[in-house]
Amino acid sequence: MGMLITIKTDKITVASQGSMNVQQNLKNKGKVETKGTNTALHVSQTFTNEGTVSSDSGGKIGVDSNFVNNGAVNLDGGATKLDVKGTFENREGAVTSITGGGELEAVGIQQDGEMNVDDGNGIKTTLLRINGLFVVGSDSFSTSASTLTVRASTLIFESSALIKLDMAGEEPGVTLDQLVIEGSTVLNGNLIINIVPSSGYRLKDGLSFDVISFLNATGSFLSITINDTSAPDCLQQTAEATYNEDRVTLTVSVSDDSCPEPSSADQQKESKSKNSNSNRNAAIAAPIVIGSVVIGALLVGLLYYRRKNGQKKGQVEVELNDIDVVDVDLKKTESSPNYQNNANSKNEEETSEEEDDSTESSGSEDSSQNSESNDSKSGSTQGEDQTSEDSEDDSDSD
Repeated sequence: MGMLITIKTDKITVASQGSMNVQQNLKNKGKVETKGTNTALHVSQTFTNEGTVSSDSGGKIGVDSNFVNNGAVNLDGGATKLDVKGTFENREGAVTSITGGGELEAVGIQQDGEMNVDDGNGIKTTLLRINGLFVVGSDSFSTSASTLTVRASTLIFESSALIKLDMAGEEPGVTLDQLVIEGSTVLNGNLIINIVPSSGYRLKDGLSFDVISFLNATGSFLSITINDTSAPDCLQQTAEATYNEDRVTLTVSVSDDSCPEPSSADQQKESKSKNSNSNRNAAIAAPIVIGSVVIGALLVGLLYYRRKNGQKKGQVEVELNDIDVVDVDLKKTESSPNYQNNANSKNEEETSEEEDDSTESSGSEDSSQNSESNDSKSGSTQGEDQTSEDSEDDSDSD
């Protein structure tokens, strides 16, 4: 067995295209990181991590033997890679995150802790055995989905495995996480579908969608859980798996039969809402009612005025048809300018009508007088003729 080098400092950084070679076993209890392209850390024997190991922006970490993770490993960014010639062990309680195009390659991978792989070709191995939590995509309920391709000759889900996928919609790889396995698969463990709360998405009864595809598979999941924290607790959402030759398809059932009827508090709230609407409607209707009363009073006064001046009811009704109710001012009285203008207009019409009636009456009287005068003249002439005749008879008698 070779010597053991233990790193206890807060941080060792390999950067600026630098390299660090450790010819012995290496144990990290602090933080080791590689940053930048062509930057490398090489360990010729076993690398045991009890702190944090990070590589980003194209940094490389190479281990000629095994890598044992009891802490945190973060691989972020394109061309960033952890290359293990032996077995990568992510032990219980440990966390490995592979994001932004980072890659973990090992002969064998034993996943007993937590592993988050967001997208791309993040894992390459001959054998991947999953006992712990395996998250496709980030574990932050992102609305952006991932398609993770695992390049494994064989992937085995053990009975204690938890496989999580996020769902914010129904479009694979866009709003619905997808797991693609290039090799053979043994299905087991528990599949969890997380509905992203911030997406506002709701599952539909009878919906079917694919979640996992593979070269071939045996076995089945022990359980399938829909995790929708934004849905009412009473809403029943379940999924049934169909195991096809090269994929697993889920069909969803949604039921609200267990949801209670609206409570008395909800009914009171609804009643208050209705009362509020009624009060608002009453407030709107009040000016209309008052306006109608005022208009009615104006019309009655106008009718009385017309009748007092001898107008016919039919004429009043015709003129009333010209009143525009919308333009009525609730504050108008007989002393208001508009009312006076209307009254003056009405008086002018009445005066014109009275003059016409007077003219007709005068003409009738003149005609009667002329007729009487002619009759008088005619009578006078007839009297004179009669007197003349009587005078002649007297003369003849003499």
